[in-house]
Amino acid sequence: MIKKVLKVPVAVIQRGSFFLFQRRKKSPYKNYLGLIGGKIESAEDLKSALTREVFEESSLIVKDLHPVALVSEFFYTKKISTKLNFLYSRRLSPRRKS
Repeated sequence: MIKKVLKVPVAVIQRGSFFLFQRRKKSPYKNYLGLIGGKIESAEDLKSALTREVFEESSLIVKDLHPVALVSEFFYTKKISTKLNFLYSRRLSPRRKS
């Protein structure tokens, strides 16, 4: 029985052959690398929530995020049994040489 579906937008940000990750600060995955993303606040859609999360966690302002995949996770807690990760991608322009 599905208790609640948690929707989480996640960003795959690429510049050339490099991808942006963040180092997790909290247990149980402290010091692991992960993609940037987070929960949707009330009255937000997936893209605006992800734009906010990317800015909060990396100080980057990203636009034109494109949906690329949906990853489902099934797990069981007292409140949540399914987590849907909506993956969006954004390729950044190469840095200009100064």
